[in-house]
Amino acid sequence: MPSSALAAYRQLLTRIDAFAAKTRQRLGEQLYCRPGCAGCCTHIGVLPVEALALSGALAEAPPPLRERVRKRLANTAGDDCPLLEQNLCLLYDARPVICRTQGLPLLVGSGEERRIDFCPLNFRGLDSLPGEVVLDLDRLNQTLVAINLLLGEKLKREGIRMPERLRVAEALVWNPLAAAG
Repeated sequence: MPSSALAAYRQLLTRIDAFAAKTRQRLGEQLYCRPGCAGCCTHIGVLPVEALALSGALAEAPPPLRERVRKRLANTAGDDCPLLEQNLCLLYDARPVICRTQGLPLLVGSGEERRIDFCPLNFRGLDSLPGEVVLDLDRLNQTLVAINLLLGEKLKREGIRMPERLRVAEALVWNPLAAAG
C-alpha cells in the first residue's frame, strides 16, 4: 500500500547519498564525520515515512541482528539511539535523512538569517566552502514532508491515523497496517 511513498523516499535517499559522496570526494580530508564518529547520534524523532522504512529494514534484517536491535530497544534509555552500538549504526543503510546529512554543510534559516551550518569538527581551517557542496536544508525538508504527506494520504484512505513524528525506538516497531487490522 505505501510502496509509492517508500519508492519516492528511497529515491530521495539515493540523491542525498550521491550529494554526500560528492562532498566527501571534494572535501573528504576536511570531514571528521565518518564511521565510528557518533557525537551527534542521539535518539531522534523521524517522520512516519522514515519510520516505515526503518521498521521495514529491521523486518528484513537477519534474525541475529533483529534480536540485537530488540534487546537494545529494551535496554536503551534517554537520548541514546537504540541503533548505535560501539559508535556504529546497526541499520546504517536504512538510516533516516537527518543521519545522512548530519555534518555536511547545510544552508539553514530564511531571508537575511540564512547561513551555512555544519559540525564544528568539520572544515577546520577553511575560510569558505564551494556552493556545490552546500545542501539546502529547507528544500530537502520540503521534499521529505511532501513524500511523507503522500504516505499520510494513503494511510488516511485506509482509515489509519498517522503520527506526526516517532522516536527511533517507536519507528522500529511501527507497523501501521497491523494497527488497522
